[in-house]
Amino acid sequence: MSVSYIENKDGEKALYCTTSMQAFGPILYEDDDVEDFLEWLPNDARHYSNQDLDSKYYDWKRELEDKEVQLEKDHKNGLYGEEY
Repeated sequence: MSVSYIENKDGEKALYCTTSMQAFGPILYEDDDVEDFLEWLPNDARHYSNQDLDSKYYDWKRELEDKEVQLEKDHKNGLYGEEY
């Protein structure tokens, strides 16, 4: 029992339950790291409604964007962390 994903030729990905073989949740895109998203979730992805999982996905995307912006600011200010 786990969550995996399928990917089409365009790089779009969908989560699915390996037990029920049912797809669920948002469509993830080519540059999305599915494993990172699943690890970021505080609970098993199957425990969320589709609507809640969509919301979590967009929260995750915003958090990644915020980190990217902060890294760029730090870099411009001469601050170099472990990410560099």
